[in-house]
Amino acid sequence: RANTARIDNDKICHQSLAQLTEKNEVSYSIFPNPTHNLLTIEASNEINRVEIVDCSGKSVLNEELINQLILSTVDFQNGIYFVRLMDSNNELRATEKVIVLH
Repeated sequence: RANTARIDNDKICHQSLAQLTEKNEVSYSIFPNPTHNLLTIEASNEINRVEIVDCSGKSVLNEELINQLILSTVDFQNGIYFVRLMDSNNELRATEKVIVLH
């Protein structure tokens, strides 16, 4: 039963990700994925804000980004999250799915 719930949650998360649009390509790296304790986000200069949302759409983090950000995921529950990269106009430029496993 637990495996079925995971598959259903994963489907929901994939559908949420598919609904998001990305404006112009930007250069970024998010690693490691899956992550256990730390998540590194590196992005080009046009990206200056990072928001992390869970599958329900709840924002769990919203931080300024200047080239690189190293985040602790210790307080995050296990699951699927979306890292949203925004520009100086607060427009969404890219979204990446990240899995947190402790």
